[in-house]
Amino acid sequence: MRNALNPKKNHPPSRAAYGMWAVFVVALAAAIRLPDLGFKVLMHDESLFSYYSHYLWRYASPGYDPVLHGPLLLQVNALIFTFFGASDWTTRIFCALCGIAMAAMVAVGKPLTRPWANGVAACAITVSPTLCYYSRFCRNDMPFAFFTILWFTCAVAYVRSRQARWGAGAILAFVAMGCVKENIVFIMAAVVGFAFLVGLAETARAVGSRLAHPSEGSLQKALWGGMSLRRFLIVNNVMLLLGVVFYLPLSQLGGFADRPTWLVLTIVILGAPLVTAPCLWLHDLHGQPMPDSAIRRACLRLWGDRFWLGGAVLAGVVLFLLVYNFWIIGSFSPFSVCVQLWDSLTGARAEPIQWIHPPSPYRESGRLGPIDIVVQAVAYWWGQHEEHRLQGSFHTYINHLIVYEWPLLLVIAFGATWEAVRARGRRIAVAVAVLAAMTLGHLGEAAFDGPRLDNFLHMQSYLHLYVALILTTVTGALALADLMEGRPLRAFLLVWGGSGLLAYSYAGEKVPWLAVHIVLPLTLLTGEWVCDAGRALWGWTLRRREERRLLAPILCVLTLTLL
Repeated sequence: MRNALNPKKNHPPSRAAYGMWAVFVVALAAAIRLPDLGFKVLMHDESLFSYYSHYLWRYASPGYDPVLHGPLLLQVNALIFTFFGASDWTTRIFCALCGIAMAAMVAVGKPLTRPWANGVAACAITVSPTLCYYSRFCRNDMPFAFFTILWFTCAVAYVRSRQARWGAGAILAFVAMGCVKENIVFIMAAVVGFAFLVGLAETARAVGSRLAHPSEGSLQKALWGGMSLRRFLIVNNVMLLLGVVFYLPLSQLGGFADRPTWLVLTIVILGAPLVTAPCLWLHDLHGQPMPDSAIRRACLRLWGDRFWLGGAVLAGVVLFLLVYNFWIIGSFSPFSVCVQLWDSLTGARAEPIQWIHPPSPYRESGRLGPIDIVVQAVAYWWGQHEEHRLQGSFHTYINHLIVYEWPLLLVIAFGATWEAVRARGRRIAVAVAVLAAMTLGHLGEAAFDGPRLDNFLHMQSYLHLYVALILTTVTGALALADLMEGRPLRAFLLVWGGSGLLAYSYAGEKVPWLAVHIVLPLTLLTGEWVCDAGRALWGWTLRRREERRLLAPILCVLTLTLL
Protein backbone atom coordinates (compact mmCIF):
# COMPACT_ATOMS: atom_id res chain seq x y z
CA MET A 1 0.00 0.00 0.00
CA ARG A 2 2.98 2.24 -0.47
CA ASN A 3 1.88 5.75 -1.51
CA ALA A 4 -1.60 4.45 -2.36
CA LEU A 5 -3.37 7.15 -0.37
CA ASN A 6 -1.07 9.96 -1.40
CA PRO A 7 -1.11 10.34 -5.18
CA LYS A 8 1.39 13.20 -5.07
CA LYS A 9 4.09 10.77 -3.92
CA ASN A 10 3.37 8.26 -6.66
CA HIS A 11 6.01 8.72 -9.30
CA PRO A 12 4.32 10.14 -12.40
CA PRO A 13 5.74 9.51 -15.85
CA SER A 14 8.67 11.81 -16.54
CA ARG A 15 8.70 14.60 -19.08
CA ALA A 16 11.22 12.63 -21.10
CA ALA A 17 8.85 9.65 -21.33
CA TYR A 18 5.97 11.88 -22.43
CA GLY A 19 8.22 13.68 -24.92
CA MET A 20 9.25 10.37 -26.47
CA TRP A 21 5.59 9.34 -26.66
CA ALA A 22 4.66 12.66 -28.36
CA VAL A 23 7.45 12.26 -30.92
CA PHE A 24 6.35 8.68 -31.59
CA VAL A 25 2.70 9.71 -32.09
CA VAL A 26 3.58 12.54 -34.49
CA ALA A 27 5.97 10.29 -36.43
CA LEU A 28 3.26 7.62 -36.63
CA ALA A 29 0.77 10.20 -37.91
CA ALA A 30 3.22 11.25 -40.62
CA ALA A 31 4.02 7.63 -41.52
CA ILE A 32 0.31 6.86 -41.97
CA ARG A 33 -0.69 9.99 -43.88
CA LEU A 34 2.20 10.86 -46.23
CA PRO A 35 3.26 7.71 -48.16
CA ASP A 36 1.67 7.20 -51.60
CA LEU A 37 -0.44 10.32 -51.12
CA GLY A 38 -1.03 10.69 -54.84
CA PHE A 39 -1.55 6.98 -55.60
CA LYS A 40 -5.35 6.97 -55.32
CA VAL A 41 -7.36 8.52 -58.15
CA LEU A 42 -9.02 11.85 -57.27
CA MET A 43 -12.63 11.50 -56.18
CA HIS A 44 -15.26 13.78 -57.78
CA ASP A 45 -15.21 16.39 -55.00
CA GLU A 46 -11.42 16.33 -54.88
CA SER A 47 -11.30 17.00 -58.62
CA LEU A 48 -13.45 20.13 -58.13
CA PHE A 49 -11.15 21.55 -55.46
CA SER A 50 -8.11 20.62 -57.53
CA TYR A 51 -9.52 22.21 -60.69
CA TYR A 52 -10.48 25.52 -59.05
CA SER A 53 -7.17 25.63 -57.16
CA HIS A 54 -5.39 25.19 -60.50
CA TYR A 55 -7.56 27.90 -62.08
CA LEU A 56 -6.74 30.27 -59.22
CA TRP A 57 -3.05 29.49 -59.68
CA ARG A 58 -3.10 30.19 -63.41
CA TYR A 59 -5.77 32.89 -63.84
CA ALA A 60 -6.02 34.71 -60.48
CA SER A 61 -9.70 34.38 -59.50
CA PRO A 62 -12.31 31.74 -60.38
CA GLY A 63 -15.32 33.48 -58.82
CA TYR A 64 -17.25 32.58 -55.69
CA ASP A 65 -19.35 29.41 -55.49
CA PRO A 66 -20.91 28.41 -52.14
CA VAL A 67 -20.65 24.71 -53.02
CA LEU A 68 -16.85 25.05 -52.64
CA HIS A 69 -17.25 26.49 -49.12
CA GLY A 70 -14.65 28.98 -47.88
CA PRO A 71 -11.80 29.93 -50.26
CA LEU A 72 -8.86 29.25 -47.91
CA LEU A 73 -8.29 25.67 -49.13
CA LEU A 74 -8.20 26.78 -52.76
CA GLN A 75 -5.77 29.59 -51.99
CA VAL A 76 -3.37 27.38 -50.03
CA ASN A 77 -3.48 24.71 -52.73
CA ALA A 78 -2.80 27.36 -55.38
CA LEU A 79 0.18 28.55 -53.35
CA ILE A 80 1.46 24.95 -53.12
CA PHE A 81 1.04 24.58 -56.90
CA THR A 82 3.18 27.71 -57.32
CA PHE A 83 6.16 26.19 -55.49
CA PHE A 84 5.79 22.44 -56.15
CA GLY A 85 3.68 22.17 -59.29
CA ALA A 86 0.19 20.70 -59.77
CA SER A 87 -0.29 16.99 -59.11
CA ASP A 88 -2.46 14.65 -57.10
CA TRP A 89 0.19 14.63 -54.38
CA THR A 90 0.34 18.42 -54.06
CA THR A 91 -3.46 18.56 -54.17
CA ARG A 92 -3.67 16.48 -50.97
CA ILE A 93 -0.54 17.53 -49.10
CA PHE A 94 -2.14 20.45 -47.22
CA CYS A 95 -4.90 18.26 -45.80
CA ALA A 96 -2.35 15.60 -44.85
CA LEU A 97 -0.22 18.18 -43.03
CA CYS A 98 -3.33 19.38 -41.20
CA GLY A 99 -3.98 15.83 -40.02
CA ILE A 100 -0.41 15.51 -38.72
CA ALA A 101 -0.55 18.95 -37.10
CA MET A 102 -3.75 18.03 -35.23
CA ALA A 103 -2.01 15.20 -33.42
CA ALA A 104 1.04 17.39 -32.77
CA MET A 105 -1.12 20.25 -31.47
CA VAL A 106 -2.83 18.03 -28.89
CA ALA A 107 0.40 16.27 -27.86
CA VAL A 108 2.46 19.47 -27.52
CA GLY A 109 -0.21 22.06 -26.66
CA LYS A 110 -1.74 19.82 -23.95
CA PRO A 111 -5.25 21.31 -23.88
CA LEU A 112 -6.64 18.54 -21.66
CA THR A 113 -6.35 18.44 -17.88
CA ARG A 114 -3.66 15.73 -17.52
CA PRO A 115 -0.52 15.29 -19.64
CA TRP A 116 -1.19 11.68 -20.53
CA ALA A 117 -4.81 12.45 -21.42
CA ASN A 118 -3.35 14.59 -24.21
CA GLY A 119 -1.05 11.73 -25.21
CA VAL A 120 -3.96 9.30 -25.47
CA ALA A 121 -6.09 11.85 -27.36
CA ALA A 122 -3.25 12.51 -29.82
CA CYS A 123 -2.91 8.77 -30.36
CA ALA A 124 -6.68 8.50 -30.94
CA ILE A 125 -6.47 11.29 -33.53
CA THR A 126 -3.54 9.52 -35.19
CA VAL A 127 -5.13 6.08 -35.56
CA SER A 128 -8.77 7.12 -36.06
CA PRO A 129 -9.88 5.63 -39.40
CA THR A 130 -12.08 8.63 -40.16
CA LEU A 131 -9.47 11.28 -39.40
CA CYS A 132 -6.72 9.29 -41.10
CA TYR A 133 -8.68 8.65 -44.31
CA TYR A 134 -9.82 12.24 -44.77
CA SER A 135 -6.31 13.48 -44.01
CA ARG A 136 -5.44 11.85 -47.35
CA PHE A 137 -8.42 13.48 -49.05
CA CYS A 138 -8.65 16.99 -50.54
CA ARG A 139 -11.66 18.61 -48.88
CA ASN A 140 -12.21 21.45 -46.40
CA ASP A 141 -12.93 19.17 -43.45
CA MET A 142 -9.39 18.44 -42.27
CA PRO A 143 -8.22 22.09 -42.46
CA PHE A 144 -11.34 23.07 -40.55
CA ALA A 145 -10.62 20.37 -37.94
CA PHE A 146 -7.04 21.61 -37.58
CA PHE A 147 -8.11 25.21 -36.99
CA THR A 148 -10.74 23.91 -34.56
CA ILE A 149 -8.06 22.14 -32.52
CA LEU A 150 -5.90 25.27 -32.70
CA TRP A 151 -8.82 27.41 -31.47
CA PHE A 152 -9.59 24.96 -28.66
CA THR A 153 -5.95 24.78 -27.54
CA CYS A 154 -5.50 28.56 -27.55
CA ALA A 155 -8.77 29.11 -25.70
CA VAL A 156 -7.82 26.62 -22.98
CA ALA A 157 -4.34 28.15 -22.71
CA TYR A 158 -5.93 31.60 -22.32
CA VAL A 159 -8.14 30.39 -19.47
CA ARG A 160 -5.23 28.65 -17.72
CA SER A 161 -2.37 31.09 -18.19
CA ARG A 162 -4.35 34.36 -18.19
CA GLN A 163 -2.11 35.61 -20.98
CA ALA A 164 -3.95 37.74 -23.50
CA ARG A 165 -1.91 36.53 -26.46
CA TRP A 166 -3.57 33.12 -26.23
CA GLY A 167 -6.97 34.79 -26.37
CA ALA A 168 -5.86 36.68 -29.47
CA GLY A 169 -4.68 33.39 -31.00
CA ALA A 170 -8.06 31.80 -30.30
CA ILE A 171 -9.84 34.68 -32.06
CA LEU A 172 -7.61 34.42 -35.14
CA ALA A 173 -8.02 30.63 -35.27
CA PHE A 174 -11.79 31.12 -35.05
CA VAL A 175 -11.64 33.54 -38.01
CA ALA A 176 -9.59 30.99 -39.95
CA MET A 177 -12.31 28.40 -39.28
CA GLY A 178 -14.82 30.80 -40.81
CA CYS A 179 -12.59 31.17 -43.87
CA VAL A 180 -12.56 27.40 -44.41
CA LYS A 181 -16.13 26.16 -44.02
CA GLU A 182 -19.61 27.06 -42.80
CA ASN A 183 -19.47 24.35 -40.12
CA ILE A 184 -18.45 27.13 -37.77
CA VAL A 185 -22.16 27.60 -36.97
CA PHE A 186 -22.16 24.20 -35.21
CA ILE A 187 -19.18 25.24 -33.06
CA MET A 188 -20.97 28.48 -32.22
CA ALA A 189 -24.07 26.50 -31.21
CA ALA A 190 -21.95 24.32 -28.90
CA VAL A 191 -20.41 27.42 -27.29
CA VAL A 192 -23.85 29.00 -26.77
CA GLY A 193 -25.21 25.77 -25.24
CA PHE A 194 -22.20 25.53 -22.95
CA ALA A 195 -22.66 29.17 -21.87
CA PHE A 196 -26.30 28.40 -21.05
CA LEU A 197 -25.22 25.47 -18.86
CA VAL A 198 -22.62 27.68 -17.15
CA GLY A 199 -25.41 30.12 -16.30
CA LEU A 200 -27.51 27.28 -14.88
CA ALA A 201 -24.57 26.03 -12.82
CA GLU A 202 -23.89 29.51 -11.41
CA THR A 203 -27.58 29.92 -10.54
CA ALA A 204 -27.67 26.53 -8.84
CA ARG A 205 -24.48 27.38 -6.93
CA ALA A 206 -26.01 30.66 -5.74
CA VAL A 207 -29.16 28.85 -4.58
CA GLY A 208 -27.05 26.27 -2.77
CA SER A 209 -25.09 29.03 -1.06
CA ARG A 210 -28.34 30.56 0.20
CA LEU A 211 -29.50 27.21 1.49
CA ALA A 212 -26.22 26.63 3.29
CA HIS A 213 -25.81 30.17 4.63
CA PRO A 214 -29.15 31.97 4.95
CA SER A 215 -28.58 35.63 5.60
CA GLU A 216 -31.16 36.02 8.36
CA GLY A 217 -31.64 32.47 9.53
CA SER A 218 -35.22 32.06 8.31
CA LEU A 219 -36.10 28.97 6.30
CA GLN A 220 -38.26 30.98 3.93
CA LYS A 221 -35.41 33.38 3.11
CA ALA A 222 -32.98 30.49 2.63
CA LEU A 223 -35.34 28.70 0.25
CA TRP A 224 -36.79 31.60 -1.65
CA GLY A 225 -34.21 34.36 -1.17
CA GLY A 226 -36.80 36.74 0.25
CA MET A 227 -39.54 35.62 -2.14
CA SER A 228 -42.97 35.67 -0.52
CA LEU A 229 -44.53 32.21 -0.26
CA ARG A 230 -47.96 33.78 -0.65
CA ARG A 231 -46.90 35.51 -3.88
CA PHE A 232 -45.41 32.27 -5.17
CA LEU A 233 -48.64 30.36 -4.54
CA ILE A 234 -50.75 33.05 -6.22
CA VAL A 235 -48.62 33.21 -9.37
CA ASN A 236 -48.23 29.43 -9.52
CA ASN A 237 -51.97 28.77 -9.21
CA VAL A 238 -52.72 31.36 -11.90
CA MET A 239 -50.25 29.57 -14.22
CA LEU A 240 -51.87 26.22 -13.42
CA LEU A 241 -55.31 27.62 -14.20
CA LEU A 242 -54.12 29.10 -17.50
CA GLY A 243 -52.43 25.81 -18.42
CA VAL A 244 -55.59 23.82 -17.83
CA VAL A 245 -57.76 26.37 -19.68
CA PHE A 246 -55.47 26.36 -22.72
CA TYR A 247 -55.24 22.57 -22.71
CA LEU A 248 -59.01 22.06 -22.95
CA PRO A 249 -59.39 23.37 -26.55
CA LEU A 250 -56.05 21.84 -27.59
CA SER A 251 -57.17 18.41 -26.39
CA GLN A 252 -59.77 18.36 -29.18
CA LEU A 253 -57.25 18.94 -31.97
CA GLY A 254 -55.64 16.23 -34.02
CA GLY A 255 -52.59 14.67 -32.42
CA PHE A 256 -53.24 16.04 -28.94
CA ALA A 257 -56.50 14.09 -28.73
CA ASP A 258 -54.46 10.87 -28.70
CA ARG A 259 -52.45 11.94 -25.65
CA PRO A 260 -53.65 10.79 -22.21
CA THR A 261 -55.18 13.66 -20.27
CA TRP A 262 -53.36 12.65 -17.10
CA LEU A 263 -49.99 12.96 -18.88
CA VAL A 264 -50.57 16.53 -20.06
CA LEU A 265 -52.06 17.64 -16.73
CA THR A 266 -49.09 16.10 -14.91
CA ILE A 267 -46.71 18.08 -17.12
CA VAL A 268 -48.65 21.28 -16.42
CA ILE A 269 -48.76 20.68 -12.66
CA LEU A 270 -45.04 19.86 -12.46
CA GLY A 271 -43.99 22.52 -14.94
CA ALA A 272 -45.76 25.48 -13.35
CA PRO A 273 -43.61 25.67 -10.19
CA LEU A 274 -40.47 24.99 -12.24
CA VAL A 275 -41.24 28.16 -14.21
CA THR A 276 -42.67 30.27 -11.40
CA ALA A 277 -39.95 29.81 -8.79
CA PRO A 278 -36.92 30.80 -10.96
CA CYS A 279 -38.77 33.82 -12.37
CA LEU A 280 -39.70 35.15 -8.94
CA TRP A 281 -36.27 34.33 -7.54
CA LEU A 282 -34.53 36.25 -10.35
CA HIS A 283 -36.98 39.12 -9.84
CA ASP A 284 -36.06 39.32 -6.15
CA LEU A 285 -32.36 39.31 -7.03
CA HIS A 286 -32.83 42.38 -9.21
CA GLY A 287 -31.14 45.39 -7.65
CA GLN A 288 -28.93 43.36 -5.29
CA PRO A 289 -25.12 43.48 -5.60
CA MET A 290 -23.78 41.01 -8.14
CA PRO A 291 -22.20 38.05 -6.27
CA ASP A 292 -18.77 36.80 -7.17
CA SER A 293 -19.11 34.12 -9.82
CA ALA A 294 -17.25 32.56 -12.72
CA ILE A 295 -19.29 34.64 -15.17
CA ARG A 296 -18.43 37.89 -13.41
CA ARG A 297 -14.74 36.99 -13.22
CA ALA A 298 -14.73 36.07 -16.92
CA CYS A 299 -16.34 39.39 -17.86
CA LEU A 300 -13.81 41.34 -15.79
CA ARG A 301 -10.94 39.45 -17.35
CA LEU A 302 -12.20 40.02 -20.89
CA TRP A 303 -12.53 43.71 -20.12
CA GLY A 304 -9.00 43.80 -18.76
CA ASP A 305 -7.66 42.23 -21.99
CA ARG A 306 -9.85 44.39 -24.22
CA PHE A 307 -6.94 45.95 -26.12
CA TRP A 308 -5.33 42.61 -27.02
CA LEU A 309 -8.65 41.00 -27.88
CA GLY A 310 -9.92 44.07 -29.72
CA GLY A 311 -6.75 44.15 -31.81
CA ALA A 312 -7.18 40.44 -32.59
CA VAL A 313 -10.78 41.05 -33.69
CA LEU A 314 -9.64 43.87 -35.98
CA ALA A 315 -6.86 41.70 -37.40
CA GLY A 316 -9.39 38.89 -37.89
CA VAL A 317 -11.67 41.17 -39.88
CA VAL A 318 -8.74 42.20 -42.08
CA LEU A 319 -7.76 38.54 -42.53
CA PHE A 320 -11.31 37.63 -43.48
CA LEU A 321 -11.46 40.41 -46.09
CA LEU A 322 -8.06 39.45 -47.50
CA VAL A 323 -9.04 35.80 -47.84
CA TYR A 324 -12.24 36.70 -49.65
CA ASN A 325 -10.58 39.50 -51.66
CA PHE A 326 -10.12 37.29 -54.73
CA TRP A 327 -13.86 36.94 -55.11
CA ILE A 328 -15.34 40.10 -53.63
CA ILE A 329 -13.50 43.35 -53.13
CA GLY A 330 -12.00 44.38 -56.43
CA SER A 331 -9.43 43.75 -59.09
CA PHE A 332 -6.46 43.81 -56.71
CA SER A 333 -5.43 40.30 -55.68
CA PRO A 334 -2.62 39.92 -53.11
CA PHE A 335 -2.23 36.27 -54.10
CA SER A 336 -1.75 37.18 -57.78
CA VAL A 337 0.84 39.80 -56.83
CA CYS A 338 2.75 37.25 -54.70
CA VAL A 339 2.76 34.73 -57.56
CA GLN A 340 4.02 37.34 -60.01
CA LEU A 341 6.77 38.40 -57.59
CA TRP A 342 7.88 34.78 -57.18
CA ASP A 343 7.88 34.19 -60.93
CA SER A 344 9.93 37.37 -61.42
CA LEU A 345 12.49 36.32 -58.81
CA THR A 346 12.85 32.83 -60.30
CA GLY A 347 13.08 34.16 -63.87
CA ALA A 348 9.85 32.52 -65.02
CA ARG A 349 8.25 35.90 -65.78
CA ALA A 350 9.73 38.67 -67.91
CA GLU A 351 6.68 40.94 -68.04
CA PRO A 352 6.18 43.67 -65.45
CA ILE A 353 4.03 42.93 -62.44
CA GLN A 354 0.36 43.54 -63.05
CA TRP A 355 -0.97 45.03 -59.84
CA ILE A 356 -4.55 45.42 -61.06
CA HIS A 357 -5.81 42.53 -63.17
CA PRO A 358 -8.93 42.53 -65.34
CA PRO A 359 -11.96 40.70 -63.90
CA SER A 360 -12.35 37.05 -64.81
CA PRO A 361 -15.48 36.00 -66.71
CA TYR A 362 -16.35 33.86 -63.68
CA ARG A 363 -15.86 36.71 -61.30
CA GLU A 364 -18.58 38.55 -59.38
CA SER A 365 -16.47 41.54 -58.34
CA GLY A 366 -18.48 44.62 -57.50
CA ARG A 367 -21.71 42.68 -56.96
CA LEU A 368 -20.92 40.96 -53.67
CA GLY A 369 -19.70 42.68 -50.54
CA PRO A 370 -17.81 41.13 -47.61
CA ILE A 371 -21.07 40.55 -45.72
CA ASP A 372 -23.12 39.49 -48.75
CA ILE A 373 -20.93 36.45 -49.27
CA VAL A 374 -21.69 35.20 -45.75
CA VAL A 375 -25.42 35.73 -46.26
CA GLN A 376 -25.27 33.97 -49.63
CA ALA A 377 -23.38 31.00 -48.18
CA VAL A 378 -25.79 30.57 -45.26
CA ALA A 379 -28.83 30.96 -47.53
CA TYR A 380 -27.44 28.45 -50.04
CA TRP A 381 -26.68 25.74 -47.50
CA TRP A 382 -29.92 26.28 -45.60
CA GLY A 383 -31.75 25.79 -48.90
CA GLN A 384 -29.79 22.58 -49.51
CA HIS A 385 -30.69 21.44 -46.00
CA GLU A 386 -34.40 22.00 -46.61
CA GLU A 387 -34.18 20.12 -49.90
CA HIS A 388 -32.59 17.12 -48.12
CA ARG A 389 -29.56 17.25 -50.40
CA LEU A 390 -27.87 13.82 -50.30
CA GLN A 391 -30.49 12.64 -47.83
CA GLY A 392 -29.75 9.79 -45.45
CA SER A 393 -31.17 8.27 -42.29
CA PHE A 394 -30.98 10.16 -39.02
CA HIS A 395 -28.73 7.41 -37.62
CA THR A 396 -26.28 7.51 -40.54
CA TYR A 397 -23.38 8.81 -38.47
CA ILE A 398 -24.13 6.46 -35.59
CA ASN A 399 -23.66 3.58 -38.03
CA HIS A 400 -20.41 5.17 -39.19
CA LEU A 401 -19.14 5.43 -35.62
CA ILE A 402 -20.11 1.83 -34.83
CA VAL A 403 -18.32 0.48 -37.89
CA TYR A 404 -15.17 2.62 -37.92
CA GLU A 405 -14.82 4.24 -34.50
CA TRP A 406 -16.01 1.46 -32.18
CA PRO A 407 -13.00 1.74 -29.83
CA LEU A 408 -13.90 5.39 -29.18
CA LEU A 409 -17.55 4.45 -28.65
CA LEU A 410 -16.62 1.72 -26.14
CA VAL A 411 -14.45 4.09 -24.11
CA ILE A 412 -17.04 6.87 -24.20
CA ALA A 413 -19.91 4.52 -23.31
CA PHE A 414 -17.91 3.20 -20.35
CA GLY A 415 -16.90 6.69 -19.28
CA ALA A 416 -20.42 8.09 -19.55
CA THR A 417 -21.84 5.16 -17.60
CA TRP A 418 -19.19 5.55 -14.92
CA GLU A 419 -19.86 9.27 -14.65
CA ALA A 420 -23.62 8.64 -14.46
CA VAL A 421 -23.49 6.11 -11.60
CA ARG A 422 -20.47 7.15 -9.54
CA ALA A 423 -22.39 9.62 -7.32
CA ARG A 424 -25.90 9.77 -6.00
CA GLY A 425 -26.50 13.27 -7.34
CA ARG A 426 -25.48 12.20 -10.84
CA ARG A 427 -27.77 9.16 -10.71
CA ILE A 428 -30.70 11.37 -9.75
CA ALA A 429 -29.83 13.92 -12.47
CA VAL A 430 -29.62 11.24 -15.15
CA ALA A 431 -32.90 9.65 -14.01
CA VAL A 432 -34.66 13.04 -14.16
CA ALA A 433 -33.10 13.71 -17.59
CA VAL A 434 -34.35 10.39 -18.99
CA LEU A 435 -37.82 11.01 -17.53
CA ALA A 436 -37.90 14.47 -19.11
CA ALA A 437 -36.76 13.01 -22.47
CA MET A 438 -39.52 10.39 -22.41
CA THR A 439 -42.13 13.05 -21.57
CA LEU A 440 -40.92 15.31 -24.39
CA GLY A 441 -40.93 12.29 -26.70
CA HIS A 442 -44.62 11.68 -25.96
CA LEU A 443 -45.36 15.32 -26.75
CA GLY A 444 -43.32 15.02 -29.95
CA GLU A 445 -45.39 12.05 -31.05
CA ALA A 446 -48.49 14.21 -30.57
CA ALA A 447 -47.07 17.20 -32.45
CA PHE A 448 -45.44 15.40 -35.41
CA ASP A 449 -46.88 12.73 -37.63
CA GLY A 450 -44.61 10.64 -39.87
CA PRO A 451 -44.21 13.05 -42.84
CA ARG A 452 -43.82 16.12 -40.62
CA LEU A 453 -41.25 14.29 -38.51
CA ASP A 454 -39.16 13.69 -41.62
CA ASN A 455 -39.70 17.12 -43.18
CA PHE A 456 -39.01 19.21 -40.07
CA LEU A 457 -36.65 17.08 -37.97
CA HIS A 458 -35.23 14.80 -40.70
CA MET A 459 -36.11 11.76 -38.56
CA GLN A 460 -37.60 8.62 -40.04
CA SER A 461 -39.09 7.11 -36.88
CA TYR A 462 -40.11 8.08 -33.37
CA LEU A 463 -37.20 5.98 -32.08
CA HIS A 464 -34.89 8.64 -33.57
CA LEU A 465 -36.81 11.29 -31.62
CA TYR A 466 -36.48 9.45 -28.32
CA VAL A 467 -32.77 8.71 -28.85
CA ALA A 468 -32.07 12.36 -29.72
CA LEU A 469 -33.95 13.63 -26.65
CA ILE A 470 -32.27 11.15 -24.30
CA LEU A 471 -28.84 12.05 -25.70
CA THR A 472 -29.59 15.77 -25.28
CA THR A 473 -30.92 15.58 -21.72
CA VAL A 474 -28.37 13.06 -20.39
CA THR A 475 -25.45 14.96 -21.98
CA GLY A 476 -26.76 18.20 -20.48
CA ALA A 477 -27.17 16.58 -17.05
CA LEU A 478 -23.63 15.14 -17.04
CA ALA A 479 -22.14 18.41 -18.32
CA LEU A 480 -24.01 20.37 -15.66
CA ALA A 481 -22.74 17.97 -12.98
CA ASP A 482 -19.17 18.44 -14.23
CA LEU A 483 -19.62 22.21 -14.05
CA MET A 484 -20.90 21.97 -10.49
CA GLU A 485 -17.83 19.88 -9.58
CA GLY A 486 -15.40 22.32 -11.19
CA ARG A 487 -14.67 20.43 -14.43
CA PRO A 488 -15.57 22.94 -17.14
CA LEU A 489 -13.26 21.43 -19.77
CA ARG A 490 -14.91 18.01 -19.68
CA ALA A 491 -18.33 19.67 -19.58
CA PHE A 492 -17.53 21.55 -22.79
CA LEU A 493 -16.27 18.39 -24.49
CA LEU A 494 -19.53 16.65 -23.59
CA VAL A 495 -21.59 19.53 -24.99
CA TRP A 496 -19.39 19.76 -28.09
CA GLY A 497 -19.55 16.02 -28.82
CA GLY A 498 -23.27 15.61 -28.10
CA SER A 499 -24.37 18.73 -29.97
CA GLY A 500 -22.16 17.85 -32.94
CA LEU A 501 -23.66 14.37 -33.28
CA LEU A 502 -27.20 15.75 -33.05
CA ALA A 503 -26.56 18.68 -35.40
CA TYR A 504 -24.98 16.65 -38.19
CA SER A 505 -27.63 13.94 -37.81
CA TYR A 506 -30.29 16.64 -38.21
CA ALA A 507 -28.57 18.23 -41.22
CA GLY A 508 -30.23 17.42 -44.53
CA GLU A 509 -26.92 16.39 -46.14
CA LYS A 510 -25.48 13.05 -45.05
CA VAL A 511 -21.96 12.50 -46.39
CA PRO A 512 -19.18 10.45 -44.76
CA TRP A 513 -16.59 13.25 -44.53
CA LEU A 514 -18.79 15.22 -42.13
CA ALA A 515 -18.09 12.48 -39.59
CA VAL A 516 -14.69 14.19 -39.11
CA HIS A 517 -16.37 16.93 -37.08
CA ILE A 518 -18.22 14.37 -34.92
CA VAL A 519 -15.15 12.21 -34.25
CA LEU A 520 -12.87 15.11 -33.28
CA PRO A 521 -14.40 15.92 -29.84
CA LEU A 522 -14.84 12.19 -29.19
CA THR A 523 -11.07 11.67 -29.46
CA LEU A 524 -10.51 14.34 -26.80
CA LEU A 525 -13.16 12.79 -24.54
CA THR A 526 -11.47 9.43 -25.02
CA GLY A 527 -8.20 10.85 -23.72
CA GLU A 528 -9.97 12.22 -20.63
CA TRP A 529 -11.82 9.02 -19.76
CA VAL A 530 -8.97 6.62 -20.55
CA CYS A 531 -6.80 8.61 -18.15
CA ASP A 532 -9.50 8.45 -15.47
CA ALA A 533 -9.94 4.70 -15.96
CA GLY A 534 -6.19 4.12 -15.85
CA ARG A 535 -5.88 6.21 -12.71
CA ALA A 536 -8.66 4.24 -10.99
CA LEU A 537 -7.14 0.91 -12.10
CA TRP A 538 -3.69 1.93 -10.89
CA GLY A 539 -5.03 2.97 -7.51
CA TRP A 540 -6.92 -0.31 -7.25
CA THR A 541 -3.79 -2.33 -7.99
CA LEU A 542 -1.73 -0.34 -5.49
CA ARG A 543 -4.26 -1.16 -2.77
CA ARG A 544 -4.18 -4.85 -3.68
CA ARG A 545 -0.51 -5.66 -4.07
CA GLU A 546 -1.09 -9.38 -4.28
CA GLU A 547 -3.14 -8.91 -7.46
CA ARG A 548 -0.70 -6.58 -9.20
CA ARG A 549 1.07 -9.51 -10.86
CA LEU A 550 -2.20 -10.29 -12.71
CA LEU A 551 -2.27 -6.85 -14.35
CA ALA A 552 0.35 -7.55 -17.02
CA PRO A 553 -1.29 -10.75 -18.40
CA ILE A 554 -4.70 -9.05 -18.46
CA LEU A 555 -3.34 -6.06 -20.38
CA CYS A 556 -1.54 -8.35 -22.84
CA VAL A 557 -4.70 -10.34 -23.52
CA LEU A 558 -6.72 -7.14 -24.04
CA THR A 559 -4.08 -5.72 -26.39
CA LEU A 560 -3.95 -8.90 -28.49
CA THR A 561 -7.76 -8.95 -28.62
CA LEU A 562 -7.93 -5.39 -29.92
CA LEU A 563 -5.22 -6.03 -32.50
